Amino acid sequence: MRPTLFHIPPELFGIPLFGFGLLFWGIVAVTVVMSLRSVLAGRKEDLLSDLLLGAVAAALVAWVAPVVGDAEGFPIRGYGLFLMLAIVAASLVVVARGKKQGLSPEHLLPIIVVQVVCGLIGARIFYLLEYWDQIRSDTLIHTVIRAIDLTKGGLVVYGGIIGGIVGSYVYLKKKKLPILQTLDVFAPALMLGIALGRLGCFMNGCCFGGPCDCPVGVHFPVASPAHFAQMENGLAPLGGFILEEPSQHAEAKGSIFSIKKAYPRLRGDIPGPVRIASVVPDSEAAKAGLVPGMTVLRVGLIPAEGREEPRPSDQQIEQAATFPIRCNDDLFRFMLYESGSLSSSPVVIFDVEDPNAEKPSDAEKPSNAEKPSDTADAADADSAKQNDSRFVRLAFHAGPYTVLPVHPTQLYSSVSALALFVILLLLSRWCHRPGVLFAWMLILYALTRFCLELVRTDELSFCGTGLSVSQCVSVVMLVIAIGLLIYSRRAAGEPSVSPGNASRTDGS
Repeated sequence: MRPTLFHIPPELFGIPLFGFGLLFWGIVAVTVVMSLRSVLAGRKEDLLSDLLLGAVAAALVAWVAPVVGDAEGFPIRGYGLFLMLAIVAASLVVVARGKKQGLSPEHLLPIIVVQVVCGLIGARIFYLLEYWDQIRSDTLIHTVIRAIDLTKGGLVVYGGIIGGIVGSYVYLKKKKLPILQTLDVFAPALMLGIALGRLGCFMNGCCFGGPCDCPVGVHFPVASPAHFAQMENGLAPLGGFILEEPSQHAEAKGSIFSIKKAYPRLRGDIPGPVRIASVVPDSEAAKAGLVPGMTVLRVGLIPAEGREEPRPSDQQIEQAATFPIRCNDDLFRFMLYESGSLSSSPVVIFDVEDPNAEKPSDAEKPSNAEKPSDTADAADADSAKQNDSRFVRLAFHAGPYTVLPVHPTQLYSSVSALALFVILLLLSRWCHRPGVLFAWMLILYALTRFCLELVRTDELSFCGTGLSVSQCVSVVMLVIAIGLLIYSRRAAGEPSVSPGNASRTDGS
């Protein structure tokens, strides 16, 4: 896993590269030259494409790059680099195959642009629909910014396939170009693009699999997406302990299918008791007295900064500010984000209720006059609880953090897509009817994707089916592909395209 490969320096010979710097004016110059060539050749469509691409590139360099960049310069992400390589490699294959089918590059390049743009839009829309709860923010502007931020990935392959197909269909229908024959040209290239794109997923750490005790298992680092998922599923400790699954989740109804192993989801925003399920032996939490069955009521922390001693004094612990924990999600957010305990060494404060402790006798209980009234401040009520021996304050360093090895499903996907690319190239020698090769691409990819989803853990069951969203889409795509295969074999087929009459054929 290596999300950032390197940085492009912000300046060259003391002159800014980004914003309205050298790159911006270089893009403007190239766009002007290409536009003049299109005007002199009388190609109005190419002129519009040149202007559009130039405008988008200039806008990205002028406004997006300075925001995405940091003190070291503009980061080159592994995910983005492999995505770009996937687009370039797939485009070269399309152009080479198109020439053999009588489709000139002038007709294919606009289709490639349409597929890339519509594919990216579709891939992002699918991601937003699937992970909207993680994207939305308190304000509209922050939600919009997070929705369009692709610097950390956030693309769904199936969304890209569907978006690219829909965009290509609309474009080819409008231009009266052969739809099925053109899709056949793109079919193998799409698999090659997925093969390279999945390497970007591996660099980014997303699209990971479940725990793996085989030699192929991969260890992702602490604070990686796989690590967060393991903590949320109770497979890895959350700073020395594991929480109980919320009762609302434990009582959930069974799903229709059970072919995919389901892991508990410990996070939840529904108010309820936040109880400790287990504690790592010999961890700081265990040494501090945290035991299974305790209920966490309030949490706080004492940062490492400003402390001369490794451990804060009892007075510092006693006077530390805390805030209430009302659901599992509150504690997850505190441990993973607010305390920063994954990257630093603060002391976390837990106010817990120990059900095994003896209840105070009636003589030890405060009188009615001493009890907080209904209108009293919540802090007074918490203070009263601390007088009960069942309520104790624990202080400990969070940890240790361990990550289990997982199936490298990104590499599985890459290898399988590369194999499909070779298979489709071989099948193209025998698939002469328009649409047959494209249908076989959908069938083979749907089958392999369905099987690969069995070892992935990053997607929940969709609508109680027990299948992930991608598995459900695979089933639908498989049915559509079989229907297309039957139609292609029975239909007379689209007319073939010769180099000189590409614009005069009918679509289907």
